[in-house]
Amino acid sequence: MPLRNAVVGDTVQYRNAKGETMNATVRQLQPAIPAAGDFTVANSGTGGTLGVATYSYKITNVVNGVESAPVAAAKTTVVGAGSTNKCTITFPNATATSTYGVYGRVGAAEVFIAYVTPGVAGTYDDTGAITPSGAQPTADGRVGLINPTKGLNAAGTGKLGVTAIKASAMRGSTSVNRYFIR
Repeated sequence: MPLRNAVVGDTVQYRNAKGETMNATVRQLQPAIPAAGDFTVANSGTGGTLGVATYSYKITNVVNGVESAPVAAAKTTVVGAGSTNKCTITFPNATATSTYGVYGRVGAAEVFIAYVTPGVAGTYDDTGAITPSGAQPTADGRVGLINPTKGLNAAGTGKLGVTAIKASAMRGSTSVNRYFIR
């Protein structure tokens, strides 16, 4: 197995499908952790079932089905009255294809609510309709191989198939994912 004892940045050898020995560099596959400015949270009045409380939220980036660790600091909003409130999460830097994991609700132990693709500078309304469940993902050290002779273009693509081993608290399982970078 070419990744045994290799760390990110190492050059390793592997055999391609033709049996040829190739060199590759070990790279991190997990997406970047979102920045604090990638979302805002506000009490947006009626339209849900959220009652009086302080609501706390964190987000993750999801790229090609792979989820990052959450943003470091949660953002909060206070609902001061009523029981028909909703909280709006705004994603000012979102593109048409950006996908985020939303974790939150009451307290500092934000749990999974939904995966959302809000659109350009879009929003997501937490109305209370979804019962949060599931722990936040952690940085899990996934690695893969990038063939330096094929390289990557500006879109981050190349020609090498890579394998990533994932052991994440997010869904409580270990899996092996095969990625073909084109």
